[in-house]
Amino acid sequence: MPLDDILNQIDLDMYFYSLPVEVQNKIAQHADKINSANDLFIYGERFSNELLNYHFQ
Repeated sequence: MPLDDILNQIDLDMYFYSLPVEVQNKIAQHADKINSANDLFIYGERFSNELLNYHFQ
């Protein structure tokens, strides 16, 4: 299921847009690898953690 279709679900759309813009951009760059809500959460958490680790170095 393409990222656009996943984001048509209101709860997933709200999750995506609650993420920092940097994380949203990284997810968008990997949109071809996101095929489910689970993938969206995994990438969201992964990129959020990377961003936090970067800011605290």
